[in-house]
Amino acid sequence: MKRKIDIPFEFKVMEINAYIPLIGALFVAIYSAVSLKSQEGWMNTVSILEIVMPFLSGWYSVFLFQDVLEEIGSETIFTYPIKRYELGVLRVLVFFIFYMVILALVLLEIQLMVDKEVFLTLFLQLSLQGLFFSSLGFVLVTITSSSIWSLTVLSIYSVTQIITGGNLFSFINVYLFNGDIIPINEIFIRLGHVVILSLLFLSIGHVLFSKYKNFK
Repeated sequence: MKRKIDIPFEFKVMEINAYIPLIGALFVAIYSAVSLKSQEGWMNTVSILEIVMPFLSGWYSVFLFQDVLEEIGSETIFTYPIKRYELGVLRVLVFFIFYMVILALVLLEIQLMVDKEVFLTLFLQLSLQGLFFSSLGFVLVTITSSSIWSLTVLSIYSVTQIITGGNLFSFINVYLFNGDIIPINEIFIRLGHVVILSLLFLSIGHVLFSKYKNFK
């Protein structure tokens, strides 16, 4: 049986958690509009984009599975003839695409406020970083079966990387800490390992999720 991924339905299931990334994106948009009026506004805008936007993608990956992995009786869904990849990794990727739509809208607003071309470069950078957080959130929730623990680990990773400038876990650092746009080829060079890690996390998450039978 094929399961159609219905974003409005998923929003209803996630309740308030579904709207947190939208609120976060709105905050970034408003902050950018105000910040770009100041002398150091562009640098601050790029920084807040990198700190906030990718994390929002991971937020969706975590709370997409709260009803499946945590609620009483949720294990019965695994008795239905639904393919695991449709219930798991495919939903993650659909909401990653949804994140990219939100990201594009925020960047479009910023592009209209600056004179130079920034949309494509920032969209590529923040999409790759968002993919990392989406995949990391997915693998964490399949390991812990807990949205709270997964979000905690995701937050600790983000905060420690930002505070240490990416030096604490440099081999899995996703942040570029660029105060300006950088060439596209440099983005691929500096975030190449992020793409590999993202694919690895998605694969591991899929394998672990496929083994779930009963959670209680």
